[in-house]
Amino acid sequence: MTHGLSTGTMYKLTSPHSMKKVRIFLALSAAGLLIPSSIAFAKTSMTLQKLSTIVQNNARPIEFNATVGGTYEDYSLKATVKGVQNAVDGTNPIEVDFSGVVSVDVSQQGSVSILFEGRVVEGNFYVRVNDITVINASSLGIEPYDYKDLLHVWIRFPLDTSMQEQLSQEGRTQRSKAVKRYERFIDITETVQRDGMRHYALSISPANQRRLLTALSAQTRRYSSPKFGAEARKNIRNTTMTLNAFVDVLSDGRFDASQIQMAIMSKLNGKKAGFNVSGTSKTISKPLIVAPEGSKLLEELMGSLSTMQLSDARNAQRRADVNTILNGVYQYAIDNNGKLPPEISMTETEICRSDIKVDCTGLVDLKLLNEMYLVSTPRDPQASTATSTKYTIFKNNDGRITVSAPSTEGDKKISVTR
Repeated sequence: MTHGLSTGTMYKLTSPHSMKKVRIFLALSAAGLLIPSSIAFAKTSMTLQKLSTIVQNNARPIEFNATVGGTYEDYSLKATVKGVQNAVDGTNPIEVDFSGVVSVDVSQQGSVSILFEGRVVEGNFYVRVNDITVINASSLGIEPYDYKDLLHVWIRFPLDTSMQEQLSQEGRTQRSKAVKRYERFIDITETVQRDGMRHYALSISPANQRRLLTALSAQTRRYSSPKFGAEARKNIRNTTMTLNAFVDVLSDGRFDASQIQMAIMSKLNGKKAGFNVSGTSKTISKPLIVAPEGSKLLEELMGSLSTMQLSDARNAQRRADVNTILNGVYQYAIDNNGKLPPEISMTETEICRSDIKVDCTGLVDLKLLNEMYLVSTPRDPQASTATSTKYTIFKNNDGRITVSAPSTEGDKKISVTR
């Protein structure tokens, strides 16, 4: 029978005593008063920092799969990535080949899914988007011509190899410091397999969850505003964290495989929020990572797209503007118990340019938004008068707001309702 304590100590019980007596012996031993000769124990010497060092010093390529996801209010995000990374020998830059999907859902408004792939090889970072799927695009203000010319094009970003090596070394140092800071909260148990492989399981006990969250909050306050830090401390009371992970190490001390599953559930401002991470990896034979052909520098790609019609560019600005206005109105309502700016009526009316001193008679004056929610009132690219924005706004019987751009160029009018 084996018991693992929070320190990672392993106790093997061979005593014929009853469980009651065994519990008494363990309690006395923990107090330093008695160590029964019938209990043989060996302290696990492995620490989180040592495990991190073994993984960082890996000498073989790693195949990996990872999933990251989270939800907050009406928003949810999920990203999956799989790929392979060449081994790092301390001198050559990292080489990685990966692909994945990023999906964002905005409740009833719509969703976006992006299929991508990338490579880091020969001192360059290459990435391309292979597909974009949009559901309810009009509500999100997204149109196919916004991105169709960017699909299936490899974009190249040159990397400074000396900078890569410097960042890699600094990253190792920083990771070691971070691991050392938090490893006292992580429980590690060790199992030795028949072939000599050592299996290290990592977890967080319920008693350590709150302590770790408090420590993370304290670290966050170093890089955030006092208000944000105070909010983080308050939300710890409504947060739970779970960790289930393992790292396999071969008999010769080499990293072989790992898996991690972590979840954080919280309540922020009365709204449920969740965040989860899962991933697996294993060492494999040397992968073949090659630089993609036909790649373009970002500047070259932008230059090749510069022939786009000016009307498309103006329509893109209009889509951004109507969403900016709608977001400002929505945020105002959140901060005012659901009340909308009183100037918005049920009749579609042009919005006045209220960020400057003009006569807004007959137009909708949204100066309440300019005080906090809008830097300035957006204007249609072809608005010609001092007061005009050429954007309209109205509310329906259900209190939903519609912002439109009547001057849209093309067959389809730009209009967003929320």
